Amino acid sequence: MIERFSIIFLRFSGIIFNLKGRLIQAEGWHRALPIAVELIVVEMIFTVVSLPLFFIVSPKKIQESGFIFPSKEKEHFHNFSVRRKITLTTTFGAALIYAIKIIFVGIVSLYLFGATPLLAAIQNWDFSTAGDYTYDSSKIEVTGGVAQLKNLGSTTSGATTNPSFDSNSTGWTYADWDQGGGEVDVKGDRQTTGGNPNGWLRINVPSGSDDELGGYWRQSFITTVADPTTTVSFDWKVTAFDSSPGPITFKLFAFVDTGSGVPVIGNEVWTSGEITGTSGWASVSNLDVSSKVTAAGTYYLKIATWVETPGSATGPFTLGYDNVQLNWTKTTVSYDTSNPTITPNSSLTMSKTISWNGFTETATKNGGEIYYQLSDDDGSTWKYWNGSIWTTAGATNYNIATEVNTNIGTFPTTNNKIKWKAFLSSSGTQQVILDNIAIDYTENSLPVINNLSASQGTSTGRVYITYDLQDNDSDPESLTAYEYSLTGAFSGEQVTMTAATGDGLHSGVTGLTSSPVGISHTFVWDAFSQLGAVYNTTVYVRLRANDGVGNGAYATSTAFTVDYVNPVVSNVVALQTAGSTNVQITYDLTDNTSDNLLVEIYISDDGGATWAVTDTSVSGSVGSSQTTGVGKTITWNAGVDFDEQNQADIQVRVRAKDKWQNQGNNVASANFSLDTLNPVVLTTSNLQSQPNAGDTTVLIGGSFTETNPNTNDFYVAINGGAYGLATSGTTNTSSPSNQATSVGSTLDGNDYISKVKITHTDDYGQTVDNENFVIACNNCFGFDNKSKCE
Repeated sequence: MIERFSIIFLRFSGIIFNLKGRLIQAEGWHRALPIAVELIVVEMIFTVVSLPLFFIVSPKKIQESGFIFPSKEKEHFHNFSVRRKITLTTTFGAALIYAIKIIFVGIVSLYLFGATPLLAAIQNWDFSTAGDYTYDSSKIEVTGGVAQLKNLGSTTSGATTNPSFDSNSTGWTYADWDQGGGEVDVKGDRQTTGGNPNGWLRINVPSGSDDELGGYWRQSFITTVADPTTTVSFDWKVTAFDSSPGPITFKLFAFVDTGSGVPVIGNEVWTSGEITGTSGWASVSNLDVSSKVTAAGTYYLKIATWVETPGSATGPFTLGYDNVQLNWTKTTVSYDTSNPTITPNSSLTMSKTISWNGFTETATKNGGEIYYQLSDDDGSTWKYWNGSIWTTAGATNYNIATEVNTNIGTFPTTNNKIKWKAFLSSSGTQQVILDNIAIDYTENSLPVINNLSASQGTSTGRVYITYDLQDNDSDPESLTAYEYSLTGAFSGEQVTMTAATGDGLHSGVTGLTSSPVGISHTFVWDAFSQLGAVYNTTVYVRLRANDGVGNGAYATSTAFTVDYVNPVVSNVVALQTAGSTNVQITYDLTDNTSDNLLVEIYISDDGGATWAVTDTSVSGSVGSSQTTGVGKTITWNAGVDFDEQNQADIQVRVRAKDKWQNQGNNVASANFSLDTLNPVVLTTSNLQSQPNAGDTTVLIGGSFTETNPNTNDFYVAINGGAYGLATSGTTNTSSPSNQATSVGSTLDGNDYISKVKITHTDDYGQTVDNENFVIACNNCFGFDNKSKCE
C-alpha cells in the first residue's frame, strides 16, 4: 500500500511539473487559461492522493521500506520527519485560526449588520383554474390542467338512406350479377313481412345446375371530404338452402365500390363465408370500411350473393338483408394561426424582489411554438429581450422560453412584480399545449410593524409609541420614517418626530431586533418641543422599518390626544370661618383634561413676600385626584398649623397640575385676617362686693386682653362645691362690666364663696378661663361662719 501511494505521488509530481512548464511557455491568455484550469484540477487531485502519504504514513515506514529514502540515509529521514512535523503543526494551526476567524467575523457581522436570509421560491402556473387567466376562449381553451389551442375544425357526415325497408325500397336498385344465357333467372325484390322487423330485401336464386351467377342491391352515396371514417351495418339471413345436392359455393357479400357495375370478388368489405344451411337474422355492426373511401366523390354500397351450382339441379337459394346502412363522418382539425395569447389575471407580487432566477415552460408543441413577453407593471406595458436589454415590445416582439430563461436575471425588480404573456403559435394543423409556467425568484421578507399604539404618558407628558417589529428573517431593523400629522393625511404635511433620547423607555431608531412573531419596541416622542402648548385630539403618528434590503409598509396609528395646555386656577378667595380657626379657601379650576389634577396651596404671613407657613392640615379639593369645577373648596385648619397668631396680611395661593404634568400658575388671594391667638387674662376675676346672708347673687369682676372679643360668662362656686350655672355678662368686650352672678341658692351665715370664674370666648371660638380660688372681701362678718372670710 505504501509503495502504491509513493508511486502515485511521484507520478502526479511529474505531471504538475510538466503543466507548470507549459503554462510558463504559453503565449496569450486564451492558451494559458485551459492549462491553468487543468493545473488546478490536477493539484486538487494530487492533494487528495498525497494526504494519506504525508499525514497517515509515518516517515519511519517510508524509511524502513526504502521507497523514498534509502535505509542508510538517516539524515534525509531526519530532515523529512522534521519538515513533516512542522508542516502538520502549521497546517492544523492555520486551519484552526482560520476557522476561529470565520466564526468570529460571522458572529460580529450578524450582530452589527444582521443576516439577511434570501427566500428562494418558485411560482407555478398550472392552469388548474380557467378563471385565473385571461384569453380568447374562441381560440384557446383551459381544460384538464393545460392551456391549448382550440380545435376550430368542423365535423362533416353522411349516410345511405332507407335502411329498414319498412315502407319501400326507395334508394336501392337491384341488378343481376354475371347472369348469362341458359342460366336461371335471379330475382331481387322487397318483402313486406318477416324482416328484422317488417320489410326486407330478398335475393332468390331458383333451382338450376351448372350456374355461376348472383345478384346485388346497390345505393350510391357521396362524400364531400377525403378519408372519412366509414362504417357499414346490416342484418342478413338465409331462408332457403338445398343440400341435395349442395351448391359448389354459396356466399353473401358486401362491397363499397366507386362504380355501379357488378362487384368483383376479392374487393368485398365483408363475406359470410360458405353458407351451409338456412339461418335466422344475424347482425354485422359498424364494420369499418374507411379504406374504401379515400377521396371525396360518389361511391356505391352493394349487398350481394354469389352461387355456383353443380351439374345436377339444386336450389332454390334465398337470402335477405335488412337495416342496411353506411355512415361516414370526418372531423377536420384546424387551429388559429394568429398567435392568440394567454396571461394570468394577476402578477406575481412580493414585498421585496431580490432577483428573477429562472423561467421554465412545460409544453407539447407538436411542431408549433410558444413565445413570451414579460411585464413588471401588471400588464400596462410588455417587454421582450431584444438581444441586449429588456425593452418595450410590439405585437410581434417576443422570445421563446429559453431566451427568457437566459436573460430573466436582468429583468427589472424595482416594482417587485412580474407577469407573463404566452403566444401560442401554430400553422393551423399543430395543436400547441402549454402545461405549466414556472418562475424561480429570490425575495426578501420585508419588515412589518404591527400593534402600533400611541398615547401621552402621565409621568412625563411625552408621547409613548409602542409597536411590534415583525420580520420573517429576524433581520436587524431601522426606522426610516417616524412622523406625525395633525390631520392623518400624511400627504406632505407630516413632520419627523423628535425623539426623547434621554427617556429610558426609548428603543432608538437603529439596531432594532425583530422576529417572525414580532418584538416589542417603544419610540418616545418629545411632542411638546414640536407642538408647543396645544390641546389636540387628532394627532396621528406613522412608522416605517427597513431591514437593510428594503422598506416595509407604513404603519399608521389611530387618532389620539395630546394635552400641553396648563390648567387655570381663578377666583381664589380665603376667609377665616366665624367661630373657628379654620380658613375656607374657594377657587375655580378649568382644564382640557377634567380629571386627575393635582391642586397645591401655599400660605404667606407677610402679604405674599414669602410662602413658608405650614399648610399640612388641609382638606377638601386639594391634593391629587381633583377635578375641574367652579367654587372648589379647601379647608385649612390654621389653629393646628399656625396657632397663636393674629395677623391681617395672610394670603393663600393655589396652583394645579394635570396628569400630563402641565402645571399652571400660582393664583393668590387678597390679604385676609387670621386670628388663632387665644384671649389672655388681664385682671384676675374676684368678688367686687361683700355678699350677705340672704343674697342669691354675688358681684364678680375681671378683664382680658383680646382683639376680637365676643362673650363673657360668669361662674361662682360656694362651700367648696362645683360651679353653678353661667351668668352671661357683657358681650363683644374684653373688659366686661361687673356682673351679679347667680350662686344657685340663698346665702346664709354658714355659706362662703369658695371660687369664681369668668370664661371669655373670642369671635373664632378661642376661650380662656379667668379663675380665682382665693377670694378677697371687705367684710366677712356678715356670715354666720365668719372664719371663712379673711
